[in-house]
Amino acid sequence: KIMLPDSTTRPISISSFTTAQEGFVALTGTVSLSTQTNLYSLFDYQSPDVIVPIPSGTYLCDLLSLWERNKLPNKLAIRRKYFMDDIDRISEQENVWTYDRVSFEFTYVQIRDEYLNSKYAVNEKDAAFLAALLVQIKHPNSSKAPISKETISSFIPKDLQGKQSLKNWVAAVESQLLEATGQSTDHTKIMFLNAASKYNNFGAVHFPAVHKETGSKVVLGISKRGVTVLDPSTYETKVHHSYGSVSSMTIVADCFVLMTGNLMRPVKNSFQLEQLSAIQDVYSTYADAATR
Repeated sequence: KIMLPDSTTRPISISSFTTAQEGFVALTGTVSLSTQTNLYSLFDYQSPDVIVPIPSGTYLCDLLSLWERNKLPNKLAIRRKYFMDDIDRISEQENVWTYDRVSFEFTYVQIRDEYLNSKYAVNEKDAAFLAALLVQIKHPNSSKAPISKETISSFIPKDLQGKQSLKNWVAAVESQLLEATGQSTDHTKIMFLNAASKYNNFGAVHFPAVHKETGSKVVLGISKRGVTVLDPSTYETKVHHSYGSVSSMTIVADCFVLMTGNLMRPVKNSFQLEQLSAIQDVYSTYADAATR
């Protein structure tokens, strides 16, 4: 079974020689993902904090057997892997994505869940506005914020919930509700995506790593904007490298290596991680697109 972005599952039939790419193609027909399949991929869903792409040539039976032998709770999941120019157009017209409803809904749910799982280091003011949009999506034209101890996790990122009292969160969200009132649900979802897209980590593929030079654990976020080195606990940005600031990327032994700086003072940034093939693929796709 493959887990979809909304946490439901779809079964596919595989053989001993079915690759991740072949499994993905088999799945797209069952979920009616028709026009943007090149933006999606199968992922190894280990936990909400560790979700990494599976190289296209991986044999799914071998991967599933490995998880079973090691008693791992990993799941196969389909997720959006690339966020290209279509994201830049989402605020221009409401019907940009309506030709592929499945892709639109998958993208919204994926970004919403990343936001609620604290993948974007938002401040409290932005969180109140984003929460107001989520309230309007779930309860159209509501003038009240139905936020309680039981429902707060549906609207406020987990790392921010304790920053204010529940009463103050309700007041902050309700003060933002007017801006979203009266909009269609689709337009409100587009407003949410557009607001979230300002963060460097928006739509990034995340890779747990160790910074070899310092020995510190980090998370590498590879996105359209570049490579963001993130604190693994808070997902706050430690340093961001645009593709234009990287002179070269190489894979050396067990390391993903970026050269930054200039010719006079080059800086070597080495990151140890397991998913070298996957990170090279994602980095190269975005870096190539940035230089076109």
